[in-house]
Amino acid sequence: MVVPAHLAGAVRRILVRDLAQHVRANGGAPTQDVRQLFYALARAEHQHDQAAEGFATETTPAAPPIVEISTDDAAALLECSAQHVRRLCRSRRLMARRVGQRAWLIDPASLDAYRHRRTQ
Repeated sequence: MVVPAHLAGAVRRILVRDLAQHVRANGGAPTQDVRQLFYALARAEHQHDQAAEGFATETTPAAPPIVEISTDDAAALLECSAQHVRRLCRSRRLMARRVGQRAWLIDPASLDAYRHRRTQ
């Protein structure tokens, strides 16, 4: 299946939401294949955004980039509010970087570690 680059971000967000529901229902973690799908969608979204801004698209890197998670996606995975996720970021309980006034991009490994500590 081919996903148009301009839809890659929306498809990734929908998949993250549905994966969060699946993880809540069945536990576990995403497989390597699912992670690679997320990397490919993030890469396509990034390239589309660059092309829309007038930058030349770059060649595909050898290693997949780190896909960071938005506060809304993290809130869905943790079943809490985005405000609570921002507090976790500010207190450094989640590894994240700030982009803008209220937005954070969260390291998925940090989110997984926090989520698994919380459920134990």
